[in-house]
Amino acid sequence: MKRGLCGLGSVAITVLVAATAPAAEPVTEIPFKLYRGYTIVAQGRIGSMEKRNFLVDTGAVPSVLDQRVARKLRLVGREESLSVFSGNLQAQRVNVPDVQVGPIRSASIRMLVRDLAFIEEELGVRIDAMIGLDFLNQSGLTIDYERKTISFGPPEASASVVKFIPGLPYPIVEFHAQGILVRLLVDTGAKDLILFEPRVRARLASWRTVGAKTSANMNGSVSLRQVELDQTRLGQTELGNLNAFIMDVPADSVPGFDGLLGIASLGVKRISFDFRRSLIGWER
Repeated sequence: MKRGLCGLGSVAITVLVAATAPAAEPVTEIPFKLYRGYTIVAQGRIGSMEKRNFLVDTGAVPSVLDQRVARKLRLVGREESLSVFSGNLQAQRVNVPDVQVGPIRSASIRMLVRDLAFIEEELGVRIDAMIGLDFLNQSGLTIDYERKTISFGPPEASASVVKFIPGLPYPIVEFHAQGILVRLLVDTGAKDLILFEPRVRARLASWRTVGAKTSANMNGSVSLRQVELDQTRLGQTELGNLNAFIMDVPADSVPGFDGLLGIASLGVKRISFDFRRSLIGWER
């Protein structure tokens, strides 16, 4: 599970009738607000609490509930030690009743409880929860950054597509840079393309360092070293030269993939997730 400001279903029921085409699964669209050019905040419901602000983060697994909301709902869970990208942290895991965003609803979903005030300070807006694919994967999902809408239902065809590894709680894709293959988590909650230093250490010699910065997440701040990547490719789409950031993290906290692919780093206008076919499509 991660949170970085690096800087978040509908089941078609068909009745088979002779000589009649099956009914198409409906598409439902909701608006969102975009902060800092990449952070998506849409409204939804938690129990009887309407118009709650959800940060839509495909890299948040599991989803996270702000501690203020947990107190209001009187939710208490067992304290657990969790590994995040920058180290270990303590958090409660609770059952959150009746969560809904657009047409997607869950009668009960297990979420972590954390203080999300650091996101509120960065964005200037209250965040009640970070919602990830453990909730959103009930339906196809399309995010349109120009129109600022999220569509739930079968995605339209895209100019560029890439397959993600099925069966995982988050979307992992194969990304190529300078002839090297890395596996990245496609992350709507991150701004940058981030590589975990322990996973790419042996390959760093060929990557030119061009800068550095720090970034905030739920476990504090992390150091990022900026490098320039040549000959990048995602699926069959050539991306040219891209900037990436090397995250210095403890080796024992690194997950089973090589980094994060922040959507903003690709300059996409629209991205879709087709969970039935394990495909991600995008337009630039």
